[in-house]
Amino acid sequence: MKDKSLVKFEAALEGKKVPLVTLDNKWYILFESNLRTSALTNLEEKLNKLLRRQGHLFHEIKEMENAKQTLLDKILENMDTSSDDMHGGIKNKKLMASKKLINELNVKIANSEKELEDLPEIINKVNKTLLVEGMRICYNAMKINKQNIEEINTWIENIRVELKKNVVRKQEIQEETNQMYSYMHDILGFKIVDVFDLYNEAPSQE
Repeated sequence: MKDKSLVKFEAALEGKKVPLVTLDNKWYILFESNLRTSALTNLEEKLNKLLRRQGHLFHEIKEMENAKQTLLDKILENMDTSSDDMHGGIKNKKLMASKKLINELNVKIANSEKELEDLPEIINKVNKTLLVEGMRICYNAMKINKQNIEEINTWIENIRVELKKNVVRKQEIQEETNQMYSYMHDILGFKIVDVFDLYNEAPSQE
């Protein structure tokens, strides 16, 4: 059973001209990472197979038309069977053989043209199904990305609050240290304090 969202998207695309996605290399770049699924790959292969079949039919029909024209030319050559019986009989056989081949070609051409006529609709349907599947994958991935971004934003905001608190706390500690050192100088003088600084790490002044 189809996903309801897929049915909705397919209905929304009805009557809209959709590009053949597998003919665009960016499609493969888009799905070259972990976004690729077996369903997507299978649809791509199905669409490409149909496109190859369409191209083959165009080529096949053209070749059969050329072969038919060659046979028609031969028929014209062998139309005059009024010469001696021997040559007339041979020409007549060639004529009949050519007509038989033309009839066979006509049937094959008709069948190929019918298949070729039906292919665009089939290709369009598979292409749209592939597009919808691809967009489903992308939008699901973007939805997950959005959730991750929101979680990271929350983490950043919490860190920012903590950072502000620690900056304030650092300033308070630094002011306290500076004040202590200043009082020590006021009480004892620079020379005495310098003696103690030699044996202790002097506090940094910021």
